[in-house]
Amino acid sequence: MTAEGRAALLDGVRPAEGEPWPAKVVHVLRQPEESVEEVPRMKAKNVGILLKTLGLRQGTAIVACGDTLLTPDTPLYPGQHVLVRTVMSSG
Repeated sequence: MTAEGRAALLDGVRPAEGEPWPAKVVHVLRQPEESVEEVPRMKAKNVGILLKTLGLRQGTAIVACGDTLLTPDTPLYPGQHVLVRTVMSSG
């Protein structure tokens, strides 16, 4: 990678002078509760770990990012927004 390419890549990531680095979190919208949670990236490295962190078992929730369903082995990244929809019966 060239120095110019590296600088351009980091330009969008690096905070302004004197500003703190953004927290490394994954933004989770839980449905049907309609609550929003910020889960630290270290507790949500992939979808399977995220579900465990949220206290859900695999197969009891659908996880999606945009219009794409995510499997338990899909990696998650800081700043990513995902939807976790509980699908198990409560009755």
